[in-house]
Amino acid sequence: MKLKYGLLALLLTGCSQREPKIEIPPTIEEAPPITQVTAMGEIAYEKLHYIQDNLPYRIAFTANEWAMGDWIIEKLEEIGLTPQVQEFSMADFEFTDFLQETLSIYPYSTLERVNASRNIMATITGASEEIIIVGAHYDSLFTRGIADNGASIALLLELAKRLAEEELPYTVKFVFFGAEEFGLLGAEYFVRTMPEHVKLMVNADPLFDSEVLNFSVGALDENGIQVHNKLSESILETAQELELDLVFQPNGILIPSDNLPFVRKGLTTLALFGVDVEIDESGRLFPAGTMERTDVTLSQFEQEGAYHIRQIIDTPNDNLPFIQKNHPHGLERALYGFGRFLEAILRR
Repeated sequence: MKLKYGLLALLLTGCSQREPKIEIPPTIEEAPPITQVTAMGEIAYEKLHYIQDNLPYRIAFTANEWAMGDWIIEKLEEIGLTPQVQEFSMADFEFTDFLQETLSIYPYSTLERVNASRNIMATITGASEEIIIVGAHYDSLFTRGIADNGASIALLLELAKRLAEEELPYTVKFVFFGAEEFGLLGAEYFVRTMPEHVKLMVNADPLFDSEVLNFSVGALDENGIQVHNKLSESILETAQELELDLVFQPNGILIPSDNLPFVRKGLTTLALFGVDVEIDESGRLFPAGTMERTDVTLSQFEQEGAYHIRQIIDTPNDNLPFIQKNHPHGLERALYGFGRFLEAILRR
């Protein structure tokens, strides 16, 4: 998730801290076969052990991000899907100099550079040519990137495996976006050549930063205000029927992640995010329960709010041992709840 001040805060404070030395459970790369007793999220959680141990520091335009992309391609092929790759470079964007300068700063400068990033896609053809895009970014800042955004990647791979052989009402296109943390670059590049007949865009980022299971769905009207339509109302009904403690957040489709380029294109968008925030109509984030406060200025919220919002994401705490120790079963609950919700939407 691209939070304002997130990159600067991590460069100034995060990288000087050491990850806690906690015993990590054995790595289990291969997920168990799906059976009636395999609960939603179990397959994803197993994959997070591999990400923790083998795929850290997935900075955009580095070999580490490229390695994560290769792993995603491998997992999609194991499922029986045919991955498609969309490459893009810094030169495809106006602020190339800023990106080059950022990557020259320690600790990013210690990583091997590559000339491109990639969006990785896989499609499950449904009964209708209308498309539901299900996306999540796979790059990270200089962290293990479990909450932001490895958990979302793992869950999308699990859903792809569960749904690959099913007859779905709509065509589902899974998109794993590159280079989100440097300005939503993968998503911005994707919408330039986005396919026709897109019915809904779903973005998962991040699935866990606190115990809340937030979501938001809708589209923007001509005044830039989030409004409902028949599709979003149907998704709201699904959330209520599932009784999974999902919390609807007004204005949440404006949360700063890969959903934004699709929102700006006028698409109905569903955002899934486990961050304890409130969002105003301009897309500014506030710690939950503080948006209406008048005892501090907006500038103070903008400068300090991001630090209060982030418990795990964009910090050295974004690793599996810390999450397991400080939030027992929290990540599993998020994978289960968001996974059940998204599965129900894709099957309807």
